[in-house]
Amino acid sequence: MAVERVVNNPTAMDTAPGNPGQWQFFKQGFTPSTGVVIDSEGNITAAGTVTAAGVVNTGPVTLTGATAGTTVLSAQVTGDAQPRFTVGADGKLQLGGGSVAPDVNLYRYAVGGLATDNTLKLAGSSTLLLGPAGDVNVYRNSAGNLATDDSIVAAAVGKGLQIKEGSGARMGVATLVAGTVTVANTSVTASTRIFLTAQTSGAAPGALRVSTLTAGTSFVITSTSGTDTSVVAWLLIEPAP
Repeated sequence: MAVERVVNNPTAMDTAPGNPGQWQFFKQGFTPSTGVVIDSEGNITAAGTVTAAGVVNTGPVTLTGATAGTTVLSAQVTGDAQPRFTVGADGKLQLGGGSVAPDVNLYRYAVGGLATDNTLKLAGSSTLLLGPAGDVNVYRNSAGNLATDDSIVAAAVGKGLQIKEGSGARMGVATLVAGTVTVANTSVTASTRIFLTAQTSGAAPGALRVSTLTAGTSFVITSTSGTDTSVVAWLLIEPAP
């Protein structure tokens, strides 16, 4: 801010003991309330923007807002229409690209809890370490694959693994006709381990096996009974590399 007028407020200094030694900086033709006030304790109150070209040495800085959602700090590049970074009085951080309002956030949602309402990306060959000693990990080991070198435990009763079924899925059911059925599946590979069980027994049930596997296309389930009409549940699992 270009200072056009500097006033050492003699009234405050001489007759207002609650505000001694106050300095006011404001533009010519404006009231002091539109500028910057520095009191004898070193407190700075600014109605506009304070710009420092050098180093500003301060003690602890407290930013206070009227409500939890009040923005107490923001940053943007010259020419930006919107801030790229803001801090709310509640501690919520919000980030954006400068052309629109910030659209990514990070905040405390509960005691000991940090959250975001957006996507969190670990770029590169990143590993997420968990636990006080960082002894549990999660990482990307290949395209489209998430891995861990540790065990996965369903620690709550009634919880477990859920697999989506459908075209090209890794789990499903098929009904035998005259003791056989071909299951079209583009995800099956030459190394796939296929587990079978009779979901619903039909007429003359027999022992089940995979008689043919064509990688990327299908596999054939066959019963030892040529009249078996059972509904067979199947599960596809790949060996770890």
